[in-house]
Amino acid sequence: MPEQASPVEIVEKRRFLRLNDYFKVTFRSLDRQVSPTGPAPEGVGYSKNLSLGGVCFIADGPAQIGEQLLAHVEIPEIEGGISVVGEVVRCVEIKHARYELALRFLPTGTDERSRDQLELFIYKHFV
Repeated sequence: MPEQASPVEIVEKRRFLRLNDYFKVTFRSLDRQVSPTGPAPEGVGYSKNLSLGGVCFIADGPAQIGEQLLAHVEIPEIEGGISVVGEVVRCVEIKHARYELALRFLPTGTDERSRDQLELFIYKHFV
């Protein structure tokens, strides 16, 4: 019979701690800057979880795997929130035209100050 990993072992395989919390996420595609009908549409969603590596959020519209998004996460404890550029690594329809998007932050997708603030914010919640 195959051995099953305990939940602790699964968590240890993650590269970053994930904070399960709800933050407003606004986003727009960087790959679809201008369409024949005008600028790329902006979307709004709410996070399921957030880490130094990315954010998973629920949105009203889909995105393409590999598409680059500019996202702004409103975190009340961080003045002005954080803006990041990330790549869509998952897009799953969950129900009634609502989608779960997983966005992996690109290495150059955020400034050092925002990254430091996010790191401090996340780790404060685990201490």
